[in-house]
Amino acid sequence: MNGHDQRMPSQGRRSLVLCVGILSIALSLAGLVTYAVVQVPSLRSLYGEYHLENHYLNSLAYFTELILIVTLTALGLLVNSLLVFGVHKNRRWYLVHWMIYHGLAMIGLFTTSILVFLIQTHLFKLIGLAPLAVVVMLALIWIQVYKLFDEMPPPSPKIDADLSPPFPHLPPPFMIEGAGNEALEADSVTSDYEFYPVDPISRGMFKKLNSNAWPQCQTHPPHISFSHP
Repeated sequence: MNGHDQRMPSQGRRSLVLCVGILSIALSLAGLVTYAVVQVPSLRSLYGEYHLENHYLNSLAYFTELILIVTLTALGLLVNSLLVFGVHKNRRWYLVHWMIYHGLAMIGLFTTSILVFLIQTHLFKLIGLAPLAVVVMLALIWIQVYKLFDEMPPPSPKIDADLSPPFPHLPPPFMIEGAGNEALEADSVTSDYEFYPVDPISRGMFKKLNSNAWPQCQTHPPHISFSHP
């Protein structure tokens, strides 16, 4: 066993990541409920509506916003639930979804911050500091999640102790066995094992699976000579 397998995850880091996951789940649920409440027309008009050229563009923008916010929030809820499950059950690969999702989120927020600095003028440029601060906070948490992923032991492979050889094949219980004095001679159609009486096909298949009549090095069947009377 190498040194990597002997390391145990830090309890403090596990508690930190677990608290982050639970808090994120609570915030995602609260965000979804709040967003659903403010879609009431009387409330929606208070915090802004789209004022585009026509009604079609307004509807398109509204439904695009609705789909993006609900989808991203639901994905965040999912990856944080997997994070909590992975930390609780010591399953390291359940942390990968969280790292991928928030890695993409950091890229998007950093791009947004750059665009705000380029587009806005005067003091409005300071708005770009908000997504940049979120990126810094997410980066610090992301590093802790990655360290916890690296410290978690990989799953040990399961070894099946009961490895029985595939051959010889034992007859199924519904096959008929001819043995002892009750069996007919060796060349009869009801000898050996058969699915049903007088079934030479099943008997022949069973013989081929269990006999070594054909050596592996032999490429042609043995020559059979027939004597003429």
